[in-house]
Amino acid sequence: MRKEMIYKDAAEGFSSDIELTKNGLISERKLNALRNELLDIDPMIVTGDFYTKKKIIEKSRIYEALMEMPKGVVHHLHLTAACDVFQLVKLTYKDYVYYSEHKNVFKVSKTPITEEGFIKTNTLRKHWGNANSFDEMLSKRILLGHDEIKC
Repeated sequence: MRKEMIYKDAAEGFSSDIELTKNGLISERKLNALRNELLDIDPMIVTGDFYTKKKIIEKSRIYEALMEMPKGVVHHLHLTAACDVFQLVKLTYKDYVYYSEHKNVFKVSKTPITEEGFIKTNTLRKHWGNANSFDEMLSKRILLGHDEIKC
């Protein structure tokens, strides 16, 4: 029954209609063999404390193989999902962060930015009159305008 369920699940999976090339099949077999080596070392590798398991994974041959493989997609990270907004605002205290209120865009450069509308965030903060209210405005612009904000 278990095998039946596995086959049924595989047949209904999102990639069930993909046919691998000969090289793809060879790669799949090799990766499965490497995965099984790791499972032989620790059958519960996918459970438990991440940092404990990480050490085992990083020493495995499958990890080594995956690190050598070309990246098939462009990985990216949405900055506003990566850390707390207060950490992002804290970064604006660096003297090489520029901001355009009109464009709602940040630029970071140790070379002075002369593009119209971009002013150092520390300069803006001073002219704003109150650093806390400037930081609050920035945090709202980051959170509420995250679809438009660019870095």
